[in-house]
Amino acid sequence: MATNPSNTKSSLILNASITFKLSRKNFRAWKRQVTTLLASIEVMGHIDGTRPIQTETINNNGVSAPNPAYTKWFTLDQLIINLLLSSMTEADNISFASYETARTLWVAIESQFSCYVS
Repeated sequence: MATNPSNTKSSLILNASITFKLSRKNFRAWKRQVTTLLASIEVMGHIDGTRPIQTETINNNGVSAPNPAYTKWFTLDQLIINLLLSSMTEADNISFASYETARTLWVAIESQFSCYVS
């Protein structure tokens, strides 16, 4: 019986994880786990800046209305923030908790930890 590629991908994603907490010593390996996971679920644009924030409202014939694209973008962005924060120690989590978007959080993480990569 042939394997459905979609089911295989879903199974892999469900079992994917970041296996250790971010630290000065493991930044390169941690970053690799994060970026491969985010790439596999096709949301890298949230951290690399290629999927910028959407506007909260749109204008429909002069009437302001909620932007459905923003809702989808915001939901994914919050999940990515949660993923990143949950892969940190408590002290780092507290330090990075004020960032509002996955992109700004990612930039701050790279700024803080990239100097430790040898």
